[in-house]
Amino acid sequence: MKSKTLLYLTYAFVILIVAFLMSLILKQIRRSRNRSALANSNIAAFLRVIRSGESSQDDDRAYRMMYGGKLFSSFDDHPRQAFLSSWGWTDAAGAYQFMASVPGKVKTNTWDRIQAKLGLPDFSPESQDLAAIELLRERGVYDLILQGYIEEAINGSSRNTGANKEWASLPNNPYGQPAITMAKAISTFKQYGGTVA
Repeated sequence: MKSKTLLYLTYAFVILIVAFLMSLILKQIRRSRNRSALANSNIAAFLRVIRSGESSQDDDRAYRMMYGGKLFSSFDDHPRQAFLSSWGWTDAAGAYQFMASVPGKVKTNTWDRIQAKLGLPDFSPESQDLAAIELLRERGVYDLILQGYIEEAINGSSRNTGANKEWASLPNNPYGQPAITMAKAISTFKQYGGTVA
């Protein structure tokens, strides 16, 4: 009986190790895939479209920007400094204004979820770019951007798709927040090397 129990425990341990290793491999694959995507001119240009409404085109400022325009200094982690806006509490930070949970104030936790999914080590510019690309994939618009269908990528085709469901500064967002115009989005896309279909 003891040998059977030991055998089952060994199998369970091996399964846990394999599952853990597969998780690490999947995170590495996702990071590599998104890192490769940065070389695509349409993806890089669309990230600039998001930044045009969310933060800044100035790399030094954009990746360190918090809601309201203040800057944070360390890229070790999301700064998690909550501010009361006219829409409620926010701790939006970085070039793409990621939210992370702040107990008692901010419940939206996009950053921690994506950071864990990709195994991102910090809140550096590269980590922010990789996370933004993953959100584009999750919203079902990555392929539309590759093909140059920018309006479709912004608006989406259903309630849950569309980059404007993730970033309220994009045109036609459902949140009632100020947004850039579609003309500005397309102009920025082209300015930064994107090709519209």
